Amino acid sequence: MEKHCTVVHFSLRKSKQNKKGESPIEISISDNKERVYFSSGKYANVNDWNTTKQLVKSKAKDANLINGFLIQARNKIYELEIELIKNGFIVTASLLRDAYWGRVEKLSDKTLLDIMSMHNDEQEKMVVINVSKATYWISVFILITKSTL
Repeated sequence: MEKHCTVVHFSLRKSKQNKKGESPIEISISDNKERVYFSSGKYANVNDWNTTKQLVKSKAKDANLINGFLIQARNKIYELEIELIKNGFIVTASLLRDAYWGRVEKLSDKTLLDIMSMHNDEQEKMVVINVSKATYWISVFILITKSTL
């Protein structure tokens, strides 16, 4: 079994400095060999950023609010990781990013029959384009057979 290791890191994106001289704070999620970056939506001045602690220096304006937000963001990502593992997901950095933004559905929300039904609806649209009618009807037959058992 592969060892699972997730790391959340905050950094400033100095190349995207705004007119006020503030740079966006970027969240980086690393999971094994995959890494994704996305904006936290918060900004900090380069001189007010503590690279070692990955937080805004306490003397800066709104430092407590921004630092509180960053700590909560890190905690939320780790909590989402635990929840995804409990729900049977194979956790990746991109999955954690999507879960952070609320784009991941829970496994328990849909049954296998629901998923098969969605698949058949998509396949019906693709008949003649790149799915044969026979393949589509086999999928429909399997769904009907499974739902009557």
